[in-house]
Amino acid sequence: MLFVKSFKRLFGKKKTDISDLLEIEPTGLYRRILDIVNEDIASKKADTNKPSIKPIAVPSVAYPKLTVPSSSAITPTDSIPEWFCVPGIQQSPAELLIVEELGKYDIDYYCEVAFHEFKSSDNGHYRYDFFIPSRRLIIEYDSKQYHSDPERIAVDAIKTAWCWNKGIRVHRITNKYYYAIGTAIHEIAKEHKFYKR
Repeated sequence: MLFVKSFKRLFGKKKTDISDLLEIEPTGLYRRILDIVNEDIASKKADTNKPSIKPIAVPSVAYPKLTVPSSSAITPTDSIPEWFCVPGIQQSPAELLIVEELGKYDIDYYCEVAFHEFKSSDNGHYRYDFFIPSRRLIIEYDSKQYHSDPERIAVDAIKTAWCWNKGIRVHRITNKYYYAIGTAIHEIAKEHKFYKR
């Protein structure tokens, strides 16, 4: 609940989309998120006197500045950055459900994908759950366990912004759709025009 309030303060009451996130340079976005969350932690600590709530440290990571390309600047012939499948990643039960649903469609997709040029702060690579190159489409499953803390939310925003900058759409399926993953994939398929076998 604390982080929900923090994000309302960050973006206000209006619905937030990726264009709102891209108005802020990624390092600035990251720091702004953590500053607001830390302010809220401090105020909650003052209210409840719970010393167990600790501020979140802002790592000294420099992310590249991203710009929003105009829709006319992105065409299906634009090259996709070089990518590869990351071996040895165990998929979650929700991701296995997505694999099962995507298998019903006449489309080539790849699991656990990273892009060579998009490196993380530890010199590894940011990883995405599913990639459909023919549609320039990423599908991510955001579980409550791994995608609800502010640091993870900031990283997800940076990953989404990077894809947007490369003309790659990102669809995020949240944990509230766990029991309706088939419906979520159907809606994505309808939007991106791929059909069942």
